[in-house]
Amino acid sequence: MASRPSAASEPFTFTGLDTVLLATQAGSITLTGIAFQDFEQLYLYARGASSDVIFGASVFRIDAAILQAEHDIQVNGRVETGFFGTFSGNDFVAGSGTTTAGQLNLRAGDNVNFALRQFPYGDTTVLERAGFVSIEGDTINVPINPELESELFFSPEATVRFKARTGNFNAPDVAFSHRGGLLDIAAGQNIFVGSVFGGNALSAGATYRSRGSTSTRSLLAGSIDVSADLSATAFVESASTIAVGGQLSAAQVTARGNVTANRIRVRNLDALTAAVAAGTGGITPFLGDLNGAATEHIFNVGSLSSAGGINFSGASSRNPVARAAASRSILPRGSPAGTEQL
Repeated sequence: MASRPSAASEPFTFTGLDTVLLATQAGSITLTGIAFQDFEQLYLYARGASSDVIFGASVFRIDAAILQAEHDIQVNGRVETGFFGTFSGNDFVAGSGTTTAGQLNLRAGDNVNFALRQFPYGDTTVLERAGFVSIEGDTINVPINPELESELFFSPEATVRFKARTGNFNAPDVAFSHRGGLLDIAAGQNIFVGSVFGGNALSAGATYRSRGSTSTRSLLAGSIDVSADLSATAFVESASTIAVGGQLSAAQVTARGNVTANRIRVRNLDALTAAVAAGTGGITPFLGDLNGAATEHIFNVGSLSSAGGINFSGASSRNPVARAAASRSILPRGSPAGTEQL
């Protein structure tokens, strides 16, 4: 099924109909140069193992638009709708169209590939208006110009879920920002991001790598590599190493390999057979608790070193009484100058 541009370019309104279904029994659907508007639901279904939906039409003032294909889906038109859902048996292919939706649900049997320019709002490349975002495929790729890191914002009330079932979540140049802290990213293999602010649950079967900072409720991965700061209100857990270029701050950190950070602010740290090393920022109290340094901090580690010392006094604590009560400095005989070890 294919459409051709019309000279009149009048939109299809289907007066009197609530739902419009366009379907093929064994073939692709390609629509270009036409528009749909002013009815409730638009549903396209391309049946057949090699059948695609190439959607170059425009959609305005429609409550829900759903595209389904047993092979690929590509969106090249302008879509403005309350709900936009795609279900492709193979790939969701990056297109040239733009989408604004109150709820966005993209599903692919294999890979999801999209460019941030496809989801604009105002002058920013965002999914900011969507109240619900769910994107799932074997792998998820968000390619942009590697010289320009893009920011992806979400509504504070929106539930946002990215799931790369068996492969990678590839967005190394994208900064994800969710002021409501309801952002979940999961990958069967690796997660590569520019940065994350407002994460809820981040989970990678292999490596989690962030070029910038990461703040989240929890982070679970095979290994963790964050170039700037890493903070978690609940826990950070790695099956091997944790490497943080800036500050590591969390209520609970668990690692089976070495843990390194310029500054460590952790209440409970378990790395029984590994080395934990802080840089010039030292080891200072975890400030996620109201009592600050007065809260008991427990490190169960193979070895502990800190180039910047262990400082539970002064500006490191919020509470002057707690600072005095918890102040300590540990430097065993024979330790290298400028290094504190436990």
